[in-house]
Amino acid sequence: MPSKKGAIAQSSPACLSCGNATKLISEKKGEFEIRSYVCKKCGWKMTHPDDAKLILMRQSGVKTSIGKLGRQTILRIPASIREMYKLDSVREVTLKPISRNKFEIGV
Repeated sequence: MPSKKGAIAQSSPACLSCGNATKLISEKKGEFEIRSYVCKKCGWKMTHPDDAKLILMRQSGVKTSIGKLGRQTILRIPASIREMYKLDSVREVTLKPISRNKFEIGV
């Protein structure tokens, strides 16, 4: 049966260092719960691919654009962010000014 996008495979990948079995663990990193595979023998660790994307987005940010829809100004949110935070058209968010050039969106 095909796996769903973002779903964790039933079997953990083999360790790239020694080839032995790995186990899935979860660690708190700041506000996020990050999943990793850890080798049961040598301790080698690999971040889950979906969580690695989250880390990269957090470090480099995600570029988007602002547009107009009728008389309203809209902020386009990329699909990757929408899916990660389970945003839909009826979800309310909070904008918080941080500085003159920066604001935070609270979900």
